[in-house]
Amino acid sequence: MTPFQDHSVTIAKESTRTMSGLPQHKTLQVSDFGVRIRRTTPGQIPDPVQYAHQDDYYVFGAVLNGTCRVSIDFREYSLQSGEAVFVRPGQVHRFMEADHLEAFLLIADCSVLNDEDKYILDKYSLTSQPHPIRPKAEQLDELLRIADIIAERLDTNSQNSHTRNIIINLSAAFAGIFAEAIRTNDTASATEKRSIELTLKFRKILDAEICRNRQPSYYASRLNISPAYLNEVVKSTTGLSVGQCIRNETILRAKRLLIHSNYTVQDIADMLGMNDSAYFSKLFTKTTSISPTQFRKRNLG
Repeated sequence: MTPFQDHSVTIAKESTRTMSGLPQHKTLQVSDFGVRIRRTTPGQIPDPVQYAHQDDYYVFGAVLNGTCRVSIDFREYSLQSGEAVFVRPGQVHRFMEADHLEAFLLIADCSVLNDEDKYILDKYSLTSQPHPIRPKAEQLDELLRIADIIAERLDTNSQNSHTRNIIINLSAAFAGIFAEAIRTNDTASATEKRSIELTLKFRKILDAEICRNRQPSYYASRLNISPAYLNEVVKSTTGLSVGQCIRNETILRAKRLLIHSNYTVQDIADMLGMNDSAYFSKLFTKTTSISPTQFRKRNLG
């Protein structure tokens, strides 16, 4: 096996399913120590995962030649030569199509990345309209060379603990260079850094509590700050108010359930903490300009 041949395993049949009905891929299904490399060449895309799914690991991808389209949380990305993208754990995504594609992917367990790089990735994801990343030529070359070495190491017959540690360290370096490529403001002031940290903490609490509480004041109290200050902070980092962030996350979860489950609109309203399906339908329609039922029909064809 040469470097960059497919190091993946078939995961579609082995994936678990979340409450929403989405397949969820686990790190141990693709690697017993948290790292995997995949490569595509024109006319050969090994086992493209074209159904919507979630992973519990990071996926980093870069296009060397050709084009492709992917969907990440209902947003389509058209990637061209020299562009890159990453998928965070839990995001719903799928491969859509490719044209003369040459690209590579690194799959990395959350434990592989250090906290600073996770912070940079999370910070980038705060933007309301994230876009494909375009690493500098030297960064792309470094990513490719590291991926090549990882692939060679994965090909060795003696993957002892020392070899695996080397692979993990190389993968951490890969993630570090990727994070470097998307870092947009290394000279942020102390105030800006504080705002980013607070916003990330808000997003973490929101992820865990949104189905139980959607009041901005609740999240402000959890962070021991005033609702007005939380709103100011979140708007300065995301361009959105706290209420808009809560609404957008609610609608995103609703879309996942509408497309990837057979739950009724009332069931979905209940699961999202809204017992009144009429209120849920009104909120969904106001936000998306289409009713939940119409959205389901349109996307299920």
